[in-house]
Amino acid sequence: MIFKQKQIDATSAEWPLFLDLTYTYIQENWPHATEGISKEGFLSSYADKLKKRLQEGPRSLFIYYSNETPVGLSNVYITSNDRIKILNIAELYVAPSFRGK
Repeated sequence: MIFKQKQIDATSAEWPLFLDLTYTYIQENWPHATEGISKEGFLSSYADKLKKRLQEGPRSLFIYYSNETPVGLSNVYITSNDRIKILNIAELYVAPSFRGK
């Protein structure tokens, strides 16, 4: 099985897909976070926050594919001090059917 990643941002054609995958991730792990909010309302608010974080930098968003099927995402950012850079994983999601592969 071959996996590939694609880096995206708010101008990418895959932006709506990234947001949709994020919604699935949040629904699976923290369903209370979306209670009483429509999917569209939640995604609009989340998209605004994520765009702000992208502008603050350095942040990267990725969608992972198996062949042409989207199977996951990551939202990562880098912090550093004088000697070391640290990759922080804000979000990491793998579709249940692809976990462990």
